Amino acid sequence: MTMTIFCKTDDDYTITELTEHLRLSLNNANAHYNRGLAYANKGDYDRAIADFTHAIELDPNYADAYTWRGNLYEKEGDYDRAIADHTHAIELDPNEAGAYTNRGIAYKKKGDYDQAVADHTHAIELDLNYADAYNNRANVYKKKGDYDRAITDYNQAIELDPNHAFAY
Repeated sequence: MTMTIFCKTDDDYTITELTEHLRLSLNNANAHYNRGLAYANKGDYDRAIADFTHAIELDPNYADAYTWRGNLYEKEGDYDRAIADHTHAIELDPNEAGAYTNRGIAYKKKGDYDQAVADHTHAIELDLNYADAYNNRANVYKKKGDYDRAITDYNQAIELDPNHAFAY
């Protein structure tokens, strides 16, 4: 398990502290990863991607770094790189439902709806209580025009998480 020093309210402090830590010890994958999280939270995706890449270079088995870098590639519209990173994260940790649903989001945005449904379905198989996976699969069904399945999945997301605003 990775220790995370991610703090939404104090990203600048986190970045400053981790930058100092990295000045003293550049070979710390966790520090690069955590600073990447802080940069991502601030919207500085280029620096975040650079830190996640350094974490991966230092620890090629760092599944969370692949996942987060993939999330940022997806946000930037680079769906092929996002899918590649999420696929690598899945290879490293095949039981991580979040990696499947993240890859499903990238597939949906790329327009590959069948693969998106398959990934969200696999995420649900891994975690039957994963409200976001139901919501994300519903979004794909809606995009495909399969409104009955979309409504069923939205209802399941709401049943699992009555406060799931996006499912409403």
